[in-house]
Amino acid sequence: MADAPGSLALRHVVVMHRHGDRSPIASHVSPKLSIDETERAYWASQLLTPDDIAILDAAATVHTEDEPKHGGVWPLGQLTRRGMDRMVRRGQALRERYDHFLDDATPTDVYIVSTNITRTIRSAQSVVRGLFPDAPRFQVHTMAPQFLTPIHTGLEYKAFGLHANAVAHATRPGYEALEAEMKALLAIPDDQALHWTVVRDMLVCRKAHGLPVPDGLHDALYEAACDHNAWEWHLLYSDPMQAQRGFVRGLAEIQAHLESIVEKDIDHRLTIISAHDNTLVALVCALGLQIGNVIPNYGAVLAMEIYEDSTTNEHFVLVRFEDAAVSFLGEATPMVPFTAMKRRFDNFAATHAASSAL
Repeated sequence: MADAPGSLALRHVVVMHRHGDRSPIASHVSPKLSIDETERAYWASQLLTPDDIAILDAAATVHTEDEPKHGGVWPLGQLTRRGMDRMVRRGQALRERYDHFLDDATPTDVYIVSTNITRTIRSAQSVVRGLFPDAPRFQVHTMAPQFLTPIHTGLEYKAFGLHANAVAHATRPGYEALEAEMKALLAIPDDQALHWTVVRDMLVCRKAHGLPVPDGLHDALYEAACDHNAWEWHLLYSDPMQAQRGFVRGLAEIQAHLESIVEKDIDHRLTIISAHDNTLVALVCALGLQIGNVIPNYGAVLAMEIYEDSTTNEHFVLVRFEDAAVSFLGEATPMVPFTAMKRRFDNFAATHAASSAL
């Protein structure tokens, strides 16, 4: 690739993406933000048809030990046709970027894994269809969500919200006014918590499909709500005592796969991981990748390019987020020795081993 010195050869690419556009997960946020039967019928009309599913299954079969989870009460939490189409285009864009590297790739050169949730599985199939439109059928393997994405209990989510709210009131200028304006607009009582993630999720879904939003929700307020929620996520996933703990198994799985690549225990050259927005945020925070306070959009791609020095056999890694090279905190250049990335994985594991022993 253009960012790599001439002595380095690209050996493997790990593509981690968020699933595509989906229907909302929650059906009720407040009296002013709730899904009625008309909207429910709309979302049902936007989902994949049997013909769509047949096309995706022709691109990649699904290998799973357990029945995939729906990820919501139907028709909520499901990949839309818009999501499928855009993930196909994501695959086409990846093919354009890595065309020479993947020129003669066959299904045995590609390992595809997804959380065992319908929307991520269908998203992975869509990416494959875009990447390899004329190739033989590929395989999508599944893993239980805890091996690829952060997992938290309901009580933990509540505690995270209370913690973030307290920090925001203490440190973020203008937050008190933002919270008050949003609560008033959504008819949420003053003494009731405002769950920014749930609010943002439903608003993002409606705006993406041109559906009505609550009266009075101007663009500046919408952007402020999204920005604040992104700040919350990065606060929580950067804190070993908060949400970061839910990603211990997930990060260990990703580390093991990367180490297998470098140790040449696997033969394929491309790994596709179909996961979730909090997978990407948790990974970025754990490794100190400098992308700013961002919640990845539907279909967002984080790619880890593994290079090998032809003279020393040392391995290097370059991370891209939405095609742009990303630096690690404290590193002078985006490309670093793989050992430098491994230290970050090891430090994360050591931190959480110590906190678990307390």
